[in-house]
Amino acid sequence: MPVISIANQKGGVGKTTSTINLGAALQEAGKRVLLIDLDPQGNLTIAAGLQSIDDVFPTVGDLLLSGAVRGNPGAKLGLKDAIVQTPSGLAVVPSNAKLSAAELALVSAMSREHVLRALLEQVQNEYDFVLIDCLPSLGLIVINALTASDGIVIPVQADFLAMQGLAQILETLTAVQERLNPALEVYGILMTLVDQRTAHSRDVVAAVRDGFQGKMRVFDTEIRLHVVLKESVKAGTSILDFDSGSMSAQAYRALAREVLEVASESSGTGGAIATDVALPRPTPQARVMPEVSDAPPPVQPVQFEQLEETAVPANEAAPLEPMPVPAAPMASMSAEPAVASGTGVATVITAEPTAGTEASVAVAKSDELVPPVSAPAMPPPLEEAPPLPIAGQQPPPPPAARFIDFVAGRMSWLGSDAAESR
Repeated sequence: MPVISIANQKGGVGKTTSTINLGAALQEAGKRVLLIDLDPQGNLTIAAGLQSIDDVFPTVGDLLLSGAVRGNPGAKLGLKDAIVQTPSGLAVVPSNAKLSAAELALVSAMSREHVLRALLEQVQNEYDFVLIDCLPSLGLIVINALTASDGIVIPVQADFLAMQGLAQILETLTAVQERLNPALEVYGILMTLVDQRTAHSRDVVAAVRDGFQGKMRVFDTEIRLHVVLKESVKAGTSILDFDSGSMSAQAYRALAREVLEVASESSGTGGAIATDVALPRPTPQARVMPEVSDAPPPVQPVQFEQLEETAVPANEAAPLEPMPVPAAPMASMSAEPAVASGTGVATVITAEPTAGTEASVAVAKSDELVPPVSAPAMPPPLEEAPPLPIAGQQPPPPPAARFIDFVAGRMSWLGSDAAESR
C-alpha cells in the first residue's frame, strides 16, 4: 500500500486539487484509494463535498488527540471510525481546526514523528493507495506525513517564487530521509497552474525541466490553468465527475498513469534527493549612478541688482484707466399730472419698456387700448402742523387758500383779474 504525500511548503500551488483529482483518477483505474486531509483548514474535506467541517466527528485531529496512538489502552477511536464515503465513492478522513490543537499535543507525545504511521497500519491491507494532503508549513503534522510516506509528489506552480521554494522542500525531504524515513523518495515534481499564454509561465516550466534533467523526475503531465478546476471544487466533487471530458480531467488521468508506473518501479529503499539543482536565481540590476556631467546645472541665486533693473518706478507707471461698464437697460419714466386735491397735487409716474427689457403688460381685448403699466403713486409729503392760534390774532389761512392767493397774485401780475383767476 504506497502512501503518497502531496507536499510543498508554499501555499496555493494546487496540493488539494491534485490530491482529490489524482485520487479520483486512481479510483477510476480500479484502485482502492484513501484520502487523508492533513490541513486544519479542511480544504480537502470541503472539496470532497463535506461542507460542514465543524460538525464532522471524528476527524484526524480527534484521532491524534484521543490518546490511542500514544499508548492509552482505554482509547477506542481508530482510523476506520473517521473514514467517510463521499457521494462520488471516495474514502476521506476529514479534518478541521482540531488538528491545530493535536499538533500542540504531539509535542509531548512519545515517538511523536511516528504517530500517523501507527494509524495507517490499521488499514494497511484495505487500500491500494493512500494520498495525504499536507498543509503548507513545516511542523510535526507534516513531519508525521513525510515519515509515514513511501513517496512524495511535489506540486510546483509555474511561477518564479514557487520555483524558488523547491530548494526548501528538497532540503526538508533530505533531512527526513536521513533521520526518520530512509525509504522516502520523491516520485516526481508536478507543474501546476501552467498558463501557456504567458512567456513567464513557459520559462519557469523550461527552467525546472532543464534543472532537474537526469537528477529527479519531472512528470510529463502538466496541469494547465483552467477555471473548470475551481468550479469542480465549488461543486464539491472531482474534475472527473464534474466534467469528465475536459482537458483537466484528461491531464489527471495521465498523471495517474505516471504515478502507477513510478510506484511499480519503486524499490522501497529510497533514493538520492537532488538538492544541488541549478535553478535561476533573482538577478537584481546594479544601480547605475549618474555621471557628474548628467547632473543638472546648479541654481543661480537672484541678484538684487537684477531686481532693481526690472523694477518700474512708481512715477513712470501707466495711469489706471477706468474700465467701461455697460449700462443696464432701464425703463424710461414719464410723469403725468394728476387731479389736484385738497391736500396738494399728486404726480403719476408711468414706466415705458425699452428694447431689451421685459414689461408685465396685461393683454387687452380686441377693441380696447392697453393701459400703461403705472408705478404706484408716491405718497404726499407730510405737512407741518399749523401753529397754535394766538389770542387776538386771526388764524392763518389753510394751505389751499394760500396757494390760490399765490396763483391769483401771479395772474394779476400777468394782467388778469384776480377775481377771474379765483
